[in-house]
Amino acid sequence: ASWGDDVPMLMIPGNHDQAMRGNSDPLLHALTPLQLALPRSVTVFSRVTRLGSSLWAPYGTTAAELRAACEHAASDGHEGLDAVFCHADIVGAQMSDRRVATQGLTADAFPLPPVRVFS
Repeated sequence: ASWGDDVPMLMIPGNHDQAMRGNSDPLLHALTPLQLALPRSVTVFSRVTRLGSSLWAPYGTTAAELRAACEHAASDGHEGLDAVFCHADIVGAQMSDRRVATQGLTADAFPLPPVRVFS
């Protein structure tokens, strides 16, 4: 397979895509050239964005931004959320067999089930 206009891609910037070490600004990332090179097929969600019944949240999204987007989605008169796709550090998440995350978003920043969260 090859990349091009016939292969749509939805992307969220992650921590390894950040342009400057230690800067989690979701607008400053390395996926921008892909989107500029293939604007008809590559969509990069650099801010929390609703697409259909899902939210897409890049690395660097704050708990307040995520909560506000979830609240807006619940009150905007459209169908409810089914899923949140994000790249986030989540406090308490198991990162390996010996390491648990101590920084990042807390679980209460995310919507409750039945909304599914993919991180």
